[in-house]
Amino acid sequence: MKIKNIDSKINIKRGIERKIAGRITFLGNVYSKIPFYLVNENTMDRISPPEKSYDEECLKKIFKERIYETEYDEKEAIEYLERTWERIKECSKKVYPKVGVYCKDGVSFLNINESSIFICPERIYDKKSEPDIIFQKVAIHELVHAYINRNYINDFEKIIEESLANAIAFLHFNGDEKEEIIEFINGQPAEYKGCYYWLKYNEFPDLYFILSSWKKNKFLTYLRAINYSYDWLPPYRWWLWDLFAWVFQFKDWDVAYKIIRLIKQGKTDLFLKFLSIEILREVI
Repeated sequence: MKIKNIDSKINIKRGIERKIAGRITFLGNVYSKIPFYLVNENTMDRISPPEKSYDEECLKKIFKERIYETEYDEKEAIEYLERTWERIKECSKKVYPKVGVYCKDGVSFLNINESSIFICPERIYDKKSEPDIIFQKVAIHELVHAYINRNYINDFEKIIEESLANAIAFLHFNGDEKEEIIEFINGQPAEYKGCYYWLKYNEFPDLYFILSSWKKNKFLTYLRAINYSYDWLPPYRWWLWDLFAWVFQFKDWDVAYKIIRLIKQGKTDLFLKFLSIEILREVI
């Protein structure tokens, strides 16, 4: 795999492709197929315009209150969840430019018609003490998106996927490298810093299991299986609920269970909103 410079003024050091290749695990097959391109800030903004993210001070005001009350019945829990999500959406105020992006269908104005990854070195090599490490982290983060290879369609899916991709990328580094990456992550938008939700409770094999479920769009199928196992409690499926509880570590399991039950009724967005709120809570 080669990295092609389209219009960036910064050239990446020779051999950085080999360093990335030496780090990646299950992403190797994707890495061998996806081309990388370096672009300057203006081109990056044309490819993927700056987006709004969540103002953390705004989120803090919301999360100072107790979001969930265990005495809520199912209807009240849903109403409160929806109100909380609407308040969180109002915190979407800060604009941030992209450092890297995966484009499933390429970029027409560059005459690139295949799945590709674009990285802006100008936004990496300006301030970072170890920019080569950050470049590799950004590259692996985008490779995770390429591995998933489907577009999120709303804000709560974005929170889940960006936080999960950041967590997976982080786990490809060791020792002192992680300190540099943590500093970089702490300067990122809230949905990216949501990686701490996943990193707090999980090791690589568990996150890979979750990521694979998300990739295959079987995430909610997995939840349905757990929900049924909880309702019927056949002995051979108790472990599913135990695994689910260990992986997600929700703040309020009473509300979580009420929301998960509604997946059987087709109300899947409720759980994803619930999970995205839990991820953002870990940031504050």
